[in-house]
Amino acid sequence: TTDNLRLFEACCALRAHGLGHDHIQARTGYNAKMDELSAAVALHGLARLPDVLARRAGYAHRIREVITSVGWTRQTFPKNTVTNGQNLGVITPLAASETRARFARHGVEARQYFHPPMHLLRRAPKTPALPATERLVSHHLCLPLHSRMSNEVLQRIESAVRHIADDT
Repeated sequence: TTDNLRLFEACCALRAHGLGHDHIQARTGYNAKMDELSAAVALHGLARLPDVLARRAGYAHRIREVITSVGWTRQTFPKNTVTNGQNLGVITPLAASETRARFARHGVEARQYFHPPMHLLRRAPKTPALPATERLVSHHLCLPLHSRMSNEVLQRIESAVRHIADDT
């Protein structure tokens, strides 16, 4: 506890990967949030992991199909790679911020997880311009993907993809 707002914000950023309200001002941080109870619950959940991963793979496949059908670039993986479905990345023709706003109008929370690119963070060492990285990040979003998605949610995402693609 503290009454020092600057110290409080710094501590919050440290525990959240170094990210604060302004991602450009990111600092070195940690993902140090798991306590003993969380570890015990996670250990218990490992028995269900194969089913969870299979569901996520099915959801991801379904969403990737509609992404492909509208001509957007979707996240791919090397052959014989098994993924946990952590993120469902997509590259859209519009700027990510505009596409994200359009998804929001359809009730879908798309996120820019990899924005801004690390070389643009103020604390990053000075690097040369990385135009390909900047171009990629400026059009990259992650669509929702989690372990228990209803058919209604999946249909909302699919519909939003189709509508947004039709409008571009």
